Amino acid sequence: YVDDAWGAEQVTRHLIEKGYQRICFLHRRTAGGPPIERMHHSAADREAGYRKAMGEAGREAACHTVQTQDVAGLEVELRAEDWEWIARHDAVIAYDDDLANLIGRAAYDRHLRIPDSLAVASFNGDYGSLCAWQRLTTVRIPSYEMGRKAAEMAFELVACGPDALLPSSVHRPTLVLG
Repeated sequence: YVDDAWGAEQVTRHLIEKGYQRICFLHRRTAGGPPIERMHHSAADREAGYRKAMGEAGREAACHTVQTQDVAGLEVELRAEDWEWIARHDAVIAYDDDLANLIGRAAYDRHLRIPDSLAVASFNGDYGSLCAWQRLTTVRIPSYEMGRKAAEMAFELVACGPDALLPSSVHRPTLVLG
């Protein structure tokens, strides 16, 4: 698994060191999707890492859940109330690169420049960050390394039998600066 809490601490500290004062963390909930508490553990881990770094810096954490119809697509837009909440901050850490792109598009529609008016950082470092309107600051998940380790573990399980005890494999993400 990915040490998402550690990655969130790194990106939050980076924004603090860059001088941003009002840094928020954004989750996303899609229409009909589960509440944040029932989502993938990365949602809670990323928020926990953000909260830890903010606390260590003596700053108040601010978390919000953006509501959208889907993860990506031409019809996916930010609601006015979500943008109003975002606009109270000078930096945003989005749950994933797709949400960061949505925020970037909303900022562009409002004639705001990133990172001058609003800094945007995110997680995953995959196609969403590679196809962004500009280079994103993102916490890259080591997908290749994780896949390779999973294959090694599968071979070991086959060789040793179903009773083999395989330890968890923790992978540290990489902060990629945009």
